[in-house]
Amino acid sequence: MYVFLPPFAAVNAVPFILEAIHSVVPMTLFEMLPSSRGVMMLRFSSHEDREFVANMQPIIHEGAQVKLERCEESTNRFCRKFEWVALLSVKEFPPEHWFEIPIKKAFRCFGRVAEIDPKNLNRSDYSALRLLIELEQRSDISGDVWVHADDGNGSIVNVTRLGVWPRAEQLDDNGELISFLPQPPAPHSLPPPAPAAMPPPVFGPAPPPAPPANQPPQPPAPLHPAAFLGATILCHGFVNAYPLPRLPAFPLVITATTTA
Repeated sequence: MYVFLPPFAAVNAVPFILEAIHSVVPMTLFEMLPSSRGVMMLRFSSHEDREFVANMQPIIHEGAQVKLERCEESTNRFCRKFEWVALLSVKEFPPEHWFEIPIKKAFRCFGRVAEIDPKNLNRSDYSALRLLIELEQRSDISGDVWVHADDGNGSIVNVTRLGVWPRAEQLDDNGELISFLPQPPAPHSLPPPAPAAMPPPVFGPAPPPAPPANQPPQPPAPLHPAAFLGATILCHGFVNAYPLPRLPAFPLVITATTTA
């Protein structure tokens, strides 16, 4: 918020303003900052505090009126009001600037760029740059525009006005600007996916029925007697067909008969 004092109201503006504000709002805190507009700028801790002090005007201190001005209400502010729209065609626009932000930056000297031809933005048509621009006056269009980059390199492009008409004719029922330049067709929706193929039929005997739920586990089937024979082979390496105790060792006598 800006502070204005009448001429010769105070030798030192800072203590004068501080005493004047605190004479009406003693509990409100604020900062005083140097400003090129007014005598000082006041900065409050909240928007509510600022509005509270502003609504206390007029503030009279030692016979002088302290005038407070909200920054957004200063007399040096202005608002551009667009009343017209124009369709422009631009030739020899530099390709390195063929993007939305550089295009809007190049032509904001005329007004506000509302639309750019989609064919230009997708860089499929370089024959001419076509755009719809909002204007304050219908005569705000000149023939040449100087387009330059930050490094200083630039070029001169020629602007042709193809048409101009009142902006109100381009608004819908909600006050929004209606698109003028042709828009690309919407992408075709893909066909719905085919239903999943049915599994092939299974031939042969039916599988055994599934066991009922919550059934207690069944004990394992008893082993066949031949299984023990296999276990004996694995453990001992031979087949003991007659599991009887071994016979004691007997002397073996061999009688030899002498013949002539």
